[in-house]
Amino acid sequence: MSSQRRRSARLAIVERIARDVSPGLPPRAFSQAVPPERYQRLVANPFLALAGLFFWIAALLLTFEHEQYGLSVPLFACLAIVFWWLPQYHCRDCGKTGRLDRWREHACDAVQARIQASQPLQFRGPTVRMQMVVWGLAVIAVFIVLLKVLIP
Repeated sequence: MSSQRRRSARLAIVERIARDVSPGLPPRAFSQAVPPERYQRLVANPFLALAGLFFWIAALLLTFEHEQYGLSVPLFACLAIVFWWLPQYHCRDCGKTGRLDRWREHACDAVQARIQASQPLQFRGPTVRMQMVVWGLAVIAVFIVLLKVLIP
């Protein structure tokens, strides 16, 4: 039996148990009992993080321009906040927007209904992780093009 079939069989068992044992689980418990990726319709939204990155780079350039090197350490700490707290996800079912690091916990009524009916999405598009990889590659490509244009 292939690993994909074993995984699908395991998922079907977990879904049946979650549905039969506790159909009224709260959203967080649903997302822990059943992997929600197959049922969610989420879009990764990195624009707030990109805006934060833009302002972070501007602040860093101003710091080095005025030779205030002591401020660079707090600015690098702020970079962690930019990349951890500002990326978001958006649910196409309920319209909720939340922090990207909590996307697995999202289980709105539509997602719960699909889980209870054991009907994963037929075509759900790329995963949230893959969307962020594509966005990251796009940002790197734009950065390289800008460097080539600005520095001949």
